[in-house]
Amino acid sequence: MSKKRASALLLGIFLVLNAEASMVSFYVIETGLSQEGPRNVHSERWENALFEVFFDAGAIVSNTPMLRLDFLPSRDEIEDIASKDMDEAESTGSDYFIITQLNYSGAAAPYEIWFIVFTISPNKKIYEQKINGKTYISVKDENDDLKKIVKGLVPHLNKR
Repeated sequence: MSKKRASALLLGIFLVLNAEASMVSFYVIETGLSQEGPRNVHSERWENALFEVFFDAGAIVSNTPMLRLDFLPSRDEIEDIASKDMDEAESTGSDYFIITQLNYSGAAAPYEIWFIVFTISPNKKIYEQKINGKTYISVKDENDDLKKIVKGLVPHLNKR
């Protein structure tokens, strides 16, 4: 084996052994929608964008089943509602827990979106952001914009 190949092999082994992916758990909460209604396509697109962006960023991703509330809870109430699921994420080894709250108020698309990012151990809120909902011309435009928005969350995971 040549020196170059041996060096490349050795370097590759060290890189693999030092590679570590963060585990991120998502919780999408819809508010202002009737409990009896069908799944909202916009909520599914948000969930898909979260999965795609964080997976592409090298994270191991999981989610809690989407929750629908017919009322608009306060920030503290949302954190209380999510606490059991955050504890479960901790027990499965997650490093981060991201709540995405989509506020609908009866509309087809969310008029407001909240992101709350937590570290699991220690359990600490590290980032919170509110954005206004938008109307899109096409599904492609919506998906592209959602991914762009979610990409803005990725850098906050490395700021413990």
